[in-house]
Amino acid sequence: MNADFNDPRVAQKWESGGGGMVSTAIDYARFCQMLLNGGTLDGKRILGPKTVAYMTTDHLGSAIATTPLYLPGAGFGFGLGFAVRTAAGVSPVAGGLDAVLKLQGEASAPELTGHAGLNIREPGGKNLGRVSGRFAWTPTGLRLEAGASHGHNRLLKVTGTLPWRLTLVPPDTAGSVGFERGGGSNAMALAVQADSFDLSVFRPLLPRDAMRFLSGRLAVDAHVSGSPERPEATGTVRLWDVAATLPTLDLRYEQGSLAGRFERDRFRVAGDPGSCSDSTTWL
Repeated sequence: MNADFNDPRVAQKWESGGGGMVSTAIDYARFCQMLLNGGTLDGKRILGPKTVAYMTTDHLGSAIATTPLYLPGAGFGFGLGFAVRTAAGVSPVAGGLDAVLKLQGEASAPELTGHAGLNIREPGGKNLGRVSGRFAWTPTGLRLEAGASHGHNRLLKVTGTLPWRLTLVPPDTAGSVGFERGGGSNAMALAVQADSFDLSVFRPLLPRDAMRFLSGRLAVDAHVSGSPERPEATGTVRLWDVAATLPTLDLRYEQGSLAGRFERDRFRVAGDPGSCSDSTTWL
């Protein structure tokens, strides 16, 4: 990769408390291996066992309240430079992840290709389904083939292209890595298809503070085109037997149904909206 970095020999106006050292990927990998070995590498002692233990001990404690934006996630604290696991079995999503990723090219417009899959389970161990996909993120945009499955022949598929590219070089020192418009066409093209897909597959992926329960069926055959600023959609969508619980609103939605058609920049709705209840009123 080609990227511009600050010259480490020149003192910077802003001193980073968690960065600034310069090395190579191989050197950093060896440093991590030394920590995994408890402070030794190639038969030599680099750090004392007590030092490594102190670095990998949680220094936040229970007094630090975590939120959905806390990056290590539930069951993790933080040591001296590392997230530290404090409890087993508290991952926000039960299941198993498998992925193969390849990153190459210039840092300003790298190529990221590969595939990933997540087997989703209920907290009690029941297998709900799988979310998987293949993608190619090039300097001109993103191509993807993604889907979710629940049982045999119950698929939700999303395929197409989006005009955003990945960049590892922020526009300024206060920025971060992210997305920007690709160098090719501004058009996007997505196809979404499903036939009697079970929405409960997504239940473990939803924040429990926002939604405690979700079930129902989805059938959709839609196509999205145009640009991100002015998207246009065509096709049909149908939802039935939908039930959801929203604890923050003290709201429960039952036996919902919806049928409609996308007409470019409009959506025509037809069908029974179902029933909705909370502790004070019926809607």
